[in-house]
Amino acid sequence: MARGFFPALHPGEKDSCALVDSFERRQAVAVTLGHSYDDWAVAEMATELGRDNVAERYRSGSRNYPNLWNPDKQMFMPKDALGNWINIDPKFDGGRGGRDYYVENNGWTYLWQTQHDISGLISLVGQFSMGNEPSFHIPYLFNFTDSPWKTQKWTRFLLETWFDDSIFGIPGDAGERVSTSRNV
Repeated sequence: MARGFFPALHPGEKDSCALVDSFERRQAVAVTLGHSYDDWAVAEMATELGRDNVAERYRSGSRNYPNLWNPDKQMFMPKDALGNWINIDPKFDGGRGGRDYYVENNGWTYLWQTQHDISGLISLVGQFSMGNEPSFHIPYLFNFTDSPWKTQKWTRFLLETWFDDSIFGIPGDAGERVSTSRNV
């Protein structure tokens, strides 16, 4: 909390925290972005309940996501405990399943996980990748432009392309279904 981001490990660095699962890893970028959204949600609920002091504490945490924005790479990137960038290629690096820094994906998908701050997201700009749950809200961003009809157009396209009633029906979840069915 003091850093405003969850620290990541350099490639090959051993984790000293026994609470971190050896398969799931730290997922520091994904966790930082996810907590920013969670803090926003708690702040909104606290505001509704009239708990302004609680709301402000969590609202400040909702603004932590820019702490991992790397202007040179134009993506959210991992930092170590000292605040130094970990030099990876966010499009391809990240360990098995992207779990060292992201979760089941890469920097393209997590570029979009700031759904609680649309104006901040718009100011960062990026490429859309329908890779997993963190990017499912992206087609709806057209509702914030002068072309809201594009939400319908692209949602229909994505439904027909990515979401069917087969084992591959939800991006990012096919592997879990396959591995689960093999273990049954």
